[in-house]
Amino acid sequence: MAHAQQQVIDALQTLLAAGATVAATRVYADRFDPLQASELPAIVLQEGGETIEPYTIASVEKRELTVQLHCVLAHNTTAISSARTFGLAVEKLIAASTTLAALCLEVRLTASRPDVDTGTDSVLASRVQSWTFSYLVQSTAPDTIL
Repeated sequence: MAHAQQQVIDALQTLLAAGATVAATRVYADRFDPLQASELPAIVLQEGGETIEPYTIASVEKRELTVQLHCVLAHNTTAISSARTFGLAVEKLIAASTTLAALCLEVRLTASRPDVDTGTDSVLASRVQSWTFSYLVQSTAPDTIL
């Protein structure tokens, strides 16, 4: 079985690809190469890291995985507002997900901000959301979410 981190990322990617946002199925995990115009709008998931702390039960750890979601659009005069609306659709999908609720003790949006990327051939606008997914694993089996 995949590491617990990967299970959460896979569940998130599947949810967002099926979720009827403006991105449709263009949901990419761990992608670092530039998006092309034909790939927009899109959602890019990037792992932000995991913190681990002992839980109250021996050999059980509480882990918190941080994931940044980039809701990306081609830039135009309304792109920041459109990205905000795009982000709202993503928030609603994640909040209503029974799959993520079954995997995680807590799913929490911790930050949201606009972003304009001028470092590519075309200007991109996005809504960047930071999410935290908390779950329990045994320290000897980090691929089994309790």
